[in-house]
Parts: sequence; C-alpha cells; structure tokens
Amino acid sequence: MLAATQIASAINRRKGKVTALVPHYAMSGGTLIALAADEIVMTDHGVLGPVDPQVGQYPVIWDSPEVTNRSLFVIEERIPVMTRHTARNVPLKAVFAAACGFFLSTNVAHTQGQNIIAKSGLIVDLDADKDVVQDNGQIASWKNQVDWKASLFKATRPDGHPTLRPKVESINGHASIIFKKQELLNDDEDAFDRLITGSGYTWFAVVSPGHQITMLKDVCSFFGDLKNGPFYEGFWAGFTDDDVIWAGSRNGRSQQTGNPDNPKVLGTSQLKEGVFYVAAGRMAAGTGDVKIELFVNDPKPAAAGIYPVNPAANSSKMAIGQERDATNHPGRESYIGEMARIMFWERPLNDAEMQGTMNALKAYYGIK
Repeated sequence: MLAATQIASAINRRKGKVTALVPHYAMSGGTLIALAADEIVMTDHGVLGPVDPQVGQYPVIWDSPEVTNRSLFVIEERIPVMTRHTARNVPLKAVFAAACGFFLSTNVAHTQGQNIIAKSGLIVDLDADKDVVQDNGQIASWKNQVDWKASLFKATRPDGHPTLRPKVESINGHASIIFKKQELLNDDEDAFDRLITGSGYTWFAVVSPGHQITMLKDVCSFFGDLKNGPFYEGFWAGFTDDDVIWAGSRNGRSQQTGNPDNPKVLGTSQLKEGVFYVAAGRMAAGTGDVKIELFVNDPKPAAAGIYPVNPAANSSKMAIGQERDATNHPGRESYIGEMARIMFWERPLNDAEMQGTMNALKAYYGIK
C-alpha cells in the first residue's frame, strides 16, 4: 500500500490531466492509483476492488466513534492509529472513505475536480440504463439502484406511461426516459418526509427540457413529493414555460408559490430544448431558516433562496415527471422533456462532494 500511495501522490502532483484506464481489474493499491487520476475510464467489465490498508503485516482497524461515524476523515501526519494488535504512529497523510471501502491520499481527496459521486446519504438513484421495465413499448416501472424503502417508481394511469429512448448519442450512448406530461410514482407516503423538516437534502438530475405546454403558468415539474392540499408541502423542481429551471421547498404554512413559506429558486437563463444538463438542488440541514441552492452544469450555485423549515410539515409520495401524486389533475403541472438520471440524498452534500458528483456525472454523460 505504501508504494501505491507514493504512485498516487506522484499522479496527484502532476499538473497535466491524468486518465486511468481499467480494462479488467484494479484491486487494492490499483484502486488507490486509479482514484488519484482526474478521470477513470472503464470497460463494461472493469472492476475497482476494495482498498484494504495495512500497517506492516497488520490490517488497520478503526475503533474510534469519531472515525466510524463519519464517511470521510483525514489522518494527519504522525497521528496514533490503533490496529488489531498494536498502537503505533503511522507516517501517512491520507483520507480514508471508511463507509465506502476505499482510500485516497489527502491531496487526492482535496484536489478540485475529482470525479467521484458521493455515496453517503444517497437514498435514490434512478438510472435510465438500468432496471427500466417496459410493457408494449411504454415504461411500467423504474427501479431505484439504492437498497432503500422507496424502491420502485411505477406508472399509475393508462395515459401516464413515459417511454424509453436507448443509446442517446449526445449523452455518450446512455439511455434516457421521455416524459410528455407523464409520471412515475413511488407509493411510500412517508419516505421523503424528513428531507424538508430538518435533515436537508441534495438532488441531481441529468435532464433535457422540451417544448413545454402550459397548463399552469411556469409550473412544469420534473419531480416532486408535494402533499395533495391544503398547502402542498414538499420539495420539487421544474421548468418555466420557456425552460428556465427552478427548484424549491414548501413548508405547509401557506399556499402561494413563491412566497416566503414556499420559495421558488429561479435559474438565470433559458435552457435549450433537447440539450442535456446536469442540474442539482441543495437545501441545508436545520430547523430554522436554511438556504436552498440551484446548480446547472457548475458546482457553483446559479441561484439561492431562504426556506423557513417547519418541523411539522408532511410531504407525500415522490413523483418523477410531475410535482406530486396529482390524482385530481394528472399531467397538469408536469413537464415535457427527457431524463437520463435522477438521484436524491437525505442530507446536503458539502461543496467538495457537490463538485465531485457534478464532475462525475458530466464526464459520464459527456456533458460540457
């Protein structure tokens, strides 16, 4: 592992771009070296194996609760580290991603532009390349790639089935799902409640707007878990009639969209029809006034607003393609466009995680 750490450090110090090619297996130190690169290119059968750091002949075992309760932590030089058999000073400066089973040199982890999707707190990953079930050319369900309680998103009405578009050239040959005022709904009423009552959240979507057909002015939602009245609490995102992206949360204290209880964070420019973007939203944790931010193809926020958290708010079922389980007006507040990926975290990612996830998705889907 020492040799691999030295190689990874050398790669990290190189000023030019470094690409790691993994045609078959990168195991242990090989994974560490690959993670030091600016990007990793893998074949369909490529594998990054777990990193199992050792000190001498002993495996490193972390017993400190301050360590095991954090997904990322920094070991500074000469910090005592307990192993199974001995305590000793380890002359390493490393970052261990304990929850995920890999580690990086500290410089690697702190380098801007690392293409790593954050895993801690990830609760939903809907990928159009995976587990999309079709029935007679229409999508019946889309399965979450994370083992979590909101596991399946299903079409629930005869004319509410989106369609699959395979091998989209503009996103590196990945698939996308075409929504034309249709939706896929998860039937868990309470799964997402805590995201607007204190935990905070992050979402990322690889999304392309289409030509919106207005039914309610500037409300063309591509996801949402708003409650069916009276004040529609939850969080959501969508486009205006002319494809300016927006996002927001609603706290259940009043109805009007865009008022202080229900801020609508609006992007600054019109997005192009048929072009894919990596969009994201982040709401800070807490039970007072917290910040909501909107991102488009950039880890720096395009817009921000303030949301007054209501710990008693009670959101509803999550819909993809529409703002809620809109049984009283199906299709009315939904959008027209495509989606290749949508992901949710039950916490706000930090700035480094936002940048890493943004870069990883842009690289994977070939988005400039």
